[in-house]
Amino acid sequence: MRRLILVVFALLGLGAAATWWYYALRPLPLNSERVEFRVPSGASARAIAQQAREAGVGVNETLFVIFARVTEATRSLRAGRYALERGATLASLLDKLRSGDALPSRFTIVEGITVRELRSRLAQEQDLRPESTRLSDSQLAAALGAGERPLEGLLAPE
Repeated sequence: MRRLILVVFALLGLGAAATWWYYALRPLPLNSERVEFRVPSGASARAIAQQAREAGVGVNETLFVIFARVTEATRSLRAGRYALERGATLASLLDKLRSGDALPSRFTIVEGITVRELRSRLAQEQDLRPESTRLSDSQLAAALGAGERPLEGLLAPE
């Protein structure tokens, strides 16, 4: 009887390992060669899975949450804009989200723009953290190393 119980537990363990391997290491279905999606700041594992699914990644939300919890990744998933290409697995997706391997963002400062306009545009940018929005112009100048100089003209192209 004891032997039967050991065999059953061994088979259950093998089944769990095979299931883990199948879902974590098989390529995720994508609706195109490359899929991009955005992870907002503070998003839960379930919300991230929903964002990826809406963008065209065939990820099971429940399995994503389970794998994120089992691998203790739920607290270290980072915001940003991510891209997945064919062959990506659930494990590689979690690694990418955990390491913050997001796509770089581009922001152009147009010549002649005022500091007020620049700050307004920066506040609207989804890929940037709004850390400077609570700073006054003089505090921002000090943070940028400009000292007491006014910000207007500081960002001139020359």
